Amino acid sequence: MRQAIRRSLSALVMLTLILIVAPTLAGHTASAATIVSNVTITGVEVPEIGETPDYYATATATGATLQNYNEGSWKRGVRWVNETDNKNMSATDTFKAGKVYAVYFCIEPKSGYTFKNSSGNVVTKATVNGKATGTPTMFDDGTLEVKYTFLSLKRKVGAVTITGVDTPVIGKTPDYVVSVSGTGTKRDNFNTTWWKNGVAWRDVTADASMKTTDTFKAGHSYMVRVSLYPADGYSFSNAAGDLIASGKIGGKEAETLLLGDENVIFEYTFPALVNPIPYVVISGVDAPVIGRTPDYDVNVTGTGVKRDTVTNDTCKNGVFWMDETTGWKVKTTETFQAGHTYKVCVSLYAETDYAFFDIAGNLTKGTINGKPAEAHEYSFDKTNYGYEYTFPALPERTIVSDAAIAVTAPKAGNAPVFKATMTATGAKVKGDYADNDFRNGVRWTNVTDNRHMKPTDVFEEGKVYKVDVYLVSDHESGYVFVDGLSLVRTKATVNEGTAAATRNSDTSITVSYEFPLLNRVIRTVTITDVDAPVAGLTPDYDITMSPEGFHRHEFSNDSLTEGVYWDDVTDNKRVKKTDTFIEGHEYKMTVTLISDDGYTFLDESGDIAATGTIDGIATETSKENGIDRVFIYFKCIFPKAKATALIESVAITDVDAPEAGATPDYDVTVNGKGVVRDNYTGSSWMNGVLWRDITADAPVNPTDTFVAGHQYKVFVSLISDASYTFYNEGGDVATTGTINGFAAETHKYSTGAGFSYAFPALPVPVAPAALIESVAITDVDAPAAGQTPDYDVTVSGEGCHKEDYNDDSTKGGVYWYDVTADSAVKTTDTFIGGHEYMLVVYMTSDDGYTFLNAGGDVATAGTINGNAAETHKGGAYVSFMYTFPKVAVPATLIESVTITGVDAPVAGATPDYDATVSGTGCIKSTHNTSDGWNNGMFWYDNTASKALIPTDTFVAGHEYRVIVWVMSKSGYTFLNESGDVATPGTINGNAAGTVKYGTTSVGFKYDFPALPEAAAPAALIESVTVTGVTPPAVGQTPSYDATVSGTGCIKST
Repeated sequence: MRQAIRRSLSALVMLTLILIVAPTLAGHTASAATIVSNVTITGVEVPEIGETPDYYATATATGATLQNYNEGSWKRGVRWVNETDNKNMSATDTFKAGKVYAVYFCIEPKSGYTFKNSSGNVVTKATVNGKATGTPTMFDDGTLEVKYTFLSLKRKVGAVTITGVDTPVIGKTPDYVVSVSGTGTKRDNFNTTWWKNGVAWRDVTADASMKTTDTFKAGHSYMVRVSLYPADGYSFSNAAGDLIASGKIGGKEAETLLLGDENVIFEYTFPALVNPIPYVVISGVDAPVIGRTPDYDVNVTGTGVKRDTVTNDTCKNGVFWMDETTGWKVKTTETFQAGHTYKVCVSLYAETDYAFFDIAGNLTKGTINGKPAEAHEYSFDKTNYGYEYTFPALPERTIVSDAAIAVTAPKAGNAPVFKATMTATGAKVKGDYADNDFRNGVRWTNVTDNRHMKPTDVFEEGKVYKVDVYLVSDHESGYVFVDGLSLVRTKATVNEGTAAATRNSDTSITVSYEFPLLNRVIRTVTITDVDAPVAGLTPDYDITMSPEGFHRHEFSNDSLTEGVYWDDVTDNKRVKKTDTFIEGHEYKMTVTLISDDGYTFLDESGDIAATGTIDGIATETSKENGIDRVFIYFKCIFPKAKATALIESVAITDVDAPEAGATPDYDVTVNGKGVVRDNYTGSSWMNGVLWRDITADAPVNPTDTFVAGHQYKVFVSLISDASYTFYNEGGDVATTGTINGFAAETHKYSTGAGFSYAFPALPVPVAPAALIESVAITDVDAPAAGQTPDYDVTVSGEGCHKEDYNDDSTKGGVYWYDVTADSAVKTTDTFIGGHEYMLVVYMTSDDGYTFLNAGGDVATAGTINGNAAETHKGGAYVSFMYTFPKVAVPATLIESVTITGVDAPVAGATPDYDATVSGTGCIKSTHNTSDGWNNGMFWYDNTASKALIPTDTFVAGHEYRVIVWVMSKSGYTFLNESGDVATPGTINGNAAGTVKYGTTSVGFKYDFPALPEAAAPAALIESVTVTGVTPPAVGQTPSYDATVSGTGCIKST
C-alpha cells in the first residue's frame, strides 16, 4: 500500500515540476545534486518486553531530514515491524518476548541533495543509536528508508549479588567459594589453572593472573572475577546488544565485561593490600595545668606506626595542642589558661606496608592516656592520621589576693638565710626553684655591689640588700596572680613591709623587697687639732674629726659652736666663747655628734658602740634621743691650764729652691698656731730669712746670685705669740718644723726659734750632646721567597752604633717583622711569597751624641738601602724601620707553548697574522709596530733579509721565518733560575726556536721550507685529432679503440 501511494504522489509531483520548470529548460541544464553522506538517527528507545514502540527519534544529516510521514503504520516518519510475525505494529502494540523487531525511518532530501551517486547507487550511510544499519533503500520519490533490526527480545537479568568473597589477606590463597543470586542468571563452572568454579583472581599490580595456589602479597591490589551466564529466555544485554547487567560483590559495585555467547564477567578490585595497624596507644601526655606550657614528650606504641617529626612554633615532634575555647593552635611557649578546654593532637605516619585501616576500610582505633582517641586523616593519601583527645575544661581563675612573706632580715656579719615562709590562700613559695641564683625559691642581692649573694657571703655594713621570693599559685585549682590584662593583682608584703611583685607567668610571680641601708657601726671617733686650754686664750671650737660617717651638731649660741662647748670644771660653770682660760683651772670639752645616713654609733642593743679620743685623751660618751635622731656626746677633761702652750709644729713653704744665677728668695709662708714671722732685716738677714753658701762657708747677701756647683742652706727665724712657746721645760726647742715639706733643723734664738734646711748642691753644667744628623743602613738583602733574613747590615753615621742585642728573632740589634702575619720573624725562618716584611735596626748613641732634639723627639734622619726610614724612640735606643715591598710569589714555569693555525707561506699570498696560542700561564701578544709586528706576529724573508708587512706577498723560491710574541701571565714565567728561556714551543707542530724579550715575553720562531721556484708557463695545445672510431651499426657492439693525435696531450686510459 505504502509503495502504491508513494508512486501516485511521485507522478503528481513530477507533472507539477515539468509544468513549472518547462519554460526554463530551453537552452539550460540543471546543476548536479549533492550527495547526503551520512544520516545519524538518535533517541530511539530500545524495545523492552511490555513496552509500546517509540516514535520520537531525531535524524541529523547535512542535506536531509526525518520526514513527518503519518499514514498507515507510519507515525512521524517512523514504522515498527514485528519481524518474527512479519507484521506492522501499531502505536498501542506491546513488545513480546522471543520476537524480533525492526524500526524503519523515512528520510527525505533537501533541495539540491540526493542519496545516490552518478551510477544510481545509494551511497548514503546510516546509524541508529550509534549502530550501523544495512544499506538504506531509496524510493522513486527520492526519499530514503533506513531500517535497523534489534535482537530477539529476552527478559533482563535482575541485579546480581555476589557474596561470600573472602577479602584478600596477605599470605593467604584466593577464595573461590562464592554465592550468586539474581533473577535469570546461572553460574559458570569453568575450571583451569586460573579459574575455579567460574571464579578467577588477578594481581592488578603485577598485571598477572593468579593461580589457585598463589598467595596475596603486601602492597598489591587484587581483582576478583566471577563468570556468569543468563538463564534461558534471559539476557545481560538489551535488544540493541548493549550490556545492561549490574551487580555487587561483597556489597561493592562491580564492573561488568561481556564475553561471547552472553557470558558476563563481574569484577571488583580490592584496595592495595596493607598490614592494618592493630592499635595506637599514646601515653605519658601531661594533662593541661593552668600556667604550664603544653607537654610534647609523649610515648607512642603501635605496630607499623611511626611518629611525625614536624616541629615549628605550634608543634614539636608531630604533637600540637588546640585551644578549643579560642579555636587556635597553642604555641609551644604559651601556657594553659584557666577556664579553657584543650585538645592534644598527635600526628602519626604508617610504616611501609602498613595502614591505619584494614582492607574493609575500618579505621585503627587508638587511646591517649587510656582514653579513647578520635582519629582524623591529616593527608590526602591516607598515610598520615592524627589521634586526638580533648581534656576536661580547666577550672576558672581565682586571683591570689594577699601574700604575707617572712624572711630573716639582713644583719651585718651574718650569712643570708635562703628560706621564706608565707601565709596565702592558693599560693606557696616554690621551694624547689633554684635557677638564676635562687635557692629554695629565695634569692638575696647585694644592691650596692650589684651582685647576687651566695650562702657563704655575709651581710656588710653600709650596703643595701634585696630579697626576691619566687611564688607559684595553685594553678590546678585555678589560682592565678594576674587579671585578664596579665597585671599582677596580688598584694605582697615581706616582714610586713610592702613589696613589689613581678609577673613571671599568670601562675608565678617574683616578690621583691629592698631592706633599708644596713648602717655601718661607728666604732671609733678621733678628734684632733684642739688647742689645749692655755691661760689667757679663748676656747677652741675648730676641730678635726675622723673617720667618716658622722657630723657635728649644727646648733650654736654664745657658749656653743656647732655642738662644741667648754666647761670650767674648777668653777663648775659653762665657758662662753669670749671667756679666756684661767691658769690652774681644769676644763672639760664636749663634742656633740650625729651619725650620717647609713651610719650609727649604736650597737644592736642600742648602746654606744663607739669610743673616742680628743687629742689622744680618752673620752667619756653618752647619748640623748632627739625627735628624729640620737645625739652622742664625747667629753674629756684637759690638764690644768698652763701659762703658755707648746707650739707643736711649724710648716714653712713657698721657699724658692736655689738655681744657678738666681738671687735668694726671702718671701716665704709660715704655717703654725701661735707662731709669726720674724721680720728682722740686717747682716745678710731679710724679713727673718738668711741664706748661707755651705761650699764657700759664707753668708749670701740679698743681691748675690747662686753659683753652679755650690750648696746652700736657708734659715728662717720665727717668733711665738703670747701664751705660746717653742721650748719645753728643759729649755730646748720642742717644736718640729719642715721647709718645703723637708724636715728642718731647729735653732735657739733669743727672740724665738730658728728653722733651717740645706738644699742639694747645684749641678755643674754639662756641654750639650751633639745631634746625630743622619744614619744610613745599607747592604740589606731584600726579602725573597724561601730565603732567610739578612742580619749582616752596614751602618754609617757619626756618634752611633748598633745595639748589641740578640734573641730568637733579633741578631746584633737587627730584627725582622712579618707585617702580613703580624708576627716576629725568627732568625731561622724563611720569607714567604706574598708577605710584607719590616726591617728594624736598633741604634744607640755614643757618649756626647744624641738622636733627640730639645723637645725629646728623634731628629736624626735615616735611610735603609737608600729608602727613607721611620724612627721610633724606645728607652735608651732609637729604632730605624723600613717596610720592604711585598715579596714576590715564585713564578711557575710555563711547561710548553703550542702555536697553531699559522698559514704556511704560499707564493703570491700575504702573511698570516691570526695564530692560536695554547699553554697554561701565557697569552699571545697583540703587539703592533710599523716595522713588521702585527697582532703579535712577525714575518721575515730570510732570502731577501727583510721584514714583511701585511701587504707584502710571498715570493717563490724564498725562505720565510715567522715569530709569534707570547707573554707570561702573572705568577708564571718562561725563564729558569739563570734567566734563560726554559719553555719549549711548537708552531704548527714543528719545534720552534725562542727569542727572549725581557723577563715576561718570548718570541717563538720557525723557518718554513723555501718556497718552490716558479715553473715556466705551459704551452697551449693547439689542436687534438681523434681517429679510428667505428661508426655505430645495428647489431654491432660499440667500438672503444680510438687514436688521439696532438702536441702535448695523450688519451686517457
